[in-house]
Amino acid sequence: MSGGGNGYSEFITQDEAYGLKKIVNVRGGGGGGGAYANAIINVKKGDQVLISIPSGGGGKSVQVRLNNTDNIFYLNNGADGKPDGLFAKGMGGGSGGVYGIFKEKLFWLEGGQGEVIDVKSYVFNDGGGHDFGQERGPSWQWLAANFGRGGNAALLSNGGRETIIGDVFHQTNDAPSAGNGGFPGGGGGGGTPVNYAYAKAGKGAPGMVIIHY
Repeated sequence: MSGGGNGYSEFITQDEAYGLKKIVNVRGGGGGGGAYANAIINVKKGDQVLISIPSGGGGKSVQVRLNNTDNIFYLNNGADGKPDGLFAKGMGGGSGGVYGIFKEKLFWLEGGQGEVIDVKSYVFNDGGGHDFGQERGPSWQWLAANFGRGGNAALLSNGGRETIIGDVFHQTNDAPSAGNGGFPGGGGGGGTPVNYAYAKAGKGAPGMVIIHY
């Protein structure tokens, strides 16, 4: 099983009229889930099987080699979520390449891609009030929420949850983070900036290799 991709989140402000700050609508896609493979290798005394299992995120891959690079397969990690655009969701992991003896004895499935949930921005106010006997104007706040659940690893349901909008629908300096992907290979959930809060994205889970002999 290859690793899951990291989710994405970013906190951005820009100047508005009267010195106010507005949170820019930023997509925070969930990371893709890891891929699954099952290979049968015939070995003899003296053979070496070299296995590399990277951590989640970063677009690296699981590699399995028998003796040399003529007999190798590798599975790409799920892709990380991206900051913007229609394709902000991380793509699921898949087969990176197959060479030599593995070509005839390898079964693999792609991981699930991450999600993007787009909550449109809008403005609301708290109706104003009084400070030290002086009337003050409305307190304007913005909702900017783009986030998504992490992709599931192949054959599993372990993508990290997205930020829950109800958790952060108020002004604060911190917010609950999105969920990390479940081991093995789950993609991290996407975070979202809401009302000056920064909800961190979840991390992709590392991959795993099981050896039967």
